[in-house]
Amino acid sequence: MNIVLLAAATRGLLCLNKIGEHLSNSDKLTVFSFKEEAWEPEFSEGIKMATVKLGGQFYLTNKVHNPDYNFIWDESPDLILVIGWRYLIPKSVYSSAKIGCFVFHDSYLPEYRGFGPSVWALRNGEEYTGASLFKISDEMDEGPIVAQKKVTINKSDYIGDVVEKVTNTYLSILDEYIPQFRQGNYTLTEQNHSNATYTCKAIPDDFRINWNQTAEQIRNLIRSYAPPYPGAFCKLNEEKILVLEADVANDKKYVGLQPGRVVKIVQGKGSYVGTGDGLLFIRKVQIEGKSIENASCVFNKISMTLR
Repeated sequence: MNIVLLAAATRGLLCLNKIGEHLSNSDKLTVFSFKEEAWEPEFSEGIKMATVKLGGQFYLTNKVHNPDYNFIWDESPDLILVIGWRYLIPKSVYSSAKIGCFVFHDSYLPEYRGFGPSVWALRNGEEYTGASLFKISDEMDEGPIVAQKKVTINKSDYIGDVVEKVTNTYLSILDEYIPQFRQGNYTLTEQNHSNATYTCKAIPDDFRINWNQTAEQIRNLIRSYAPPYPGAFCKLNEEKILVLEADVANDKKYVGLQPGRVVKIVQGKGSYVGTGDGLLFIRKVQIEGKSIENASCVFNKISMTLR
């Protein structure tokens, strides 16, 4: 079988290694990846090394439709798999696969079609997300589904926890369905398009904390953009502070409260900050460019107001 993989991030490397477990000596493997962003952990070199180890061909690009790669699509690969890819895949590419081009998506489709579904699910306080493998179509995330599973989001989960759980679900789907693709023994189920919901692409400024929101909304924002993402942030004077870990504090009812005001410091444990409806207990923060610290070391005066 001739397999082409478009992969990025740590999960792309893990899925590549899982695909490698299913390769035979007669199989052909081609892998595309692209250079990581400055804020991301390195992945492209790891994907390259793993590809070489598996005897595959590796290409570093975000433009798989570049004429330099036409020879790959002209050969009509059997199967194209897409994991963590962020760039255009034109019809001339995905229609070249004999079996088909199949994409992994971090939601229980048709819910959360679009960008950053796990980030948005956490931000919206959802109790689950999902892992869906679907056949690519002309419209975004609308293709028929091969396999999908729900992934529980616990109240204590941050984005790193959710990404790990979704990735593990990807791996289990690959284990089950690579043999089925090889045998032609799989089914496609059309999505219920009337139940579709969508997300837009987020930009870094979207993760600036608005202290007028509720404590729960702010905590969900923090959870959704914690490491390995850059972190939700606020300003203290002119310094950018990343807020990495927090809990809603419901132990006291305030009738006089300024959103963003530090109201209490517990040395070595954290600081309480006012929100639109109560207090948020912040545990871990990071002044941009410095080390992670306990919040009580940075938010250390009750006269401070965060913006």
